[in-house]
Amino acid sequence: FRVRREGEWLAPRDFKRRQAYELFKLLVTRWGRPLHADELCEALWPGEAGGDRTLARLHVTLSALRQVVEPGAGRGGSPQVILRDGAAYRFAPTLPYRLDAQE
Repeated sequence: FRVRREGEWLAPRDFKRRQAYELFKLLVTRWGRPLHADELCEALWPGEAGGDRTLARLHVTLSALRQVVEPGAGRGGSPQVILRDGAAYRFAPTLPYRLDAQE
């Protein structure tokens, strides 16, 4: 699994948190389709009880991921890459992307 943003290859360490990198992979596999927060929490922290604590961890992880894929969103801009649909998250379906697995 390799990621290139604006012509630059990103390494897993560029995501700062291992779960942010894993979250990125989860969202990529369902590009443009929403994944419910509960699904994401279970995938990232399997077997942990759901609830506010796990949801808070997801929000921290989402913030870390957004810092990598859309650095401007954290400075007053609204997210353009990772969108929230109620209690679900997805990549914006209109973003240009290339997945070699689809080719």
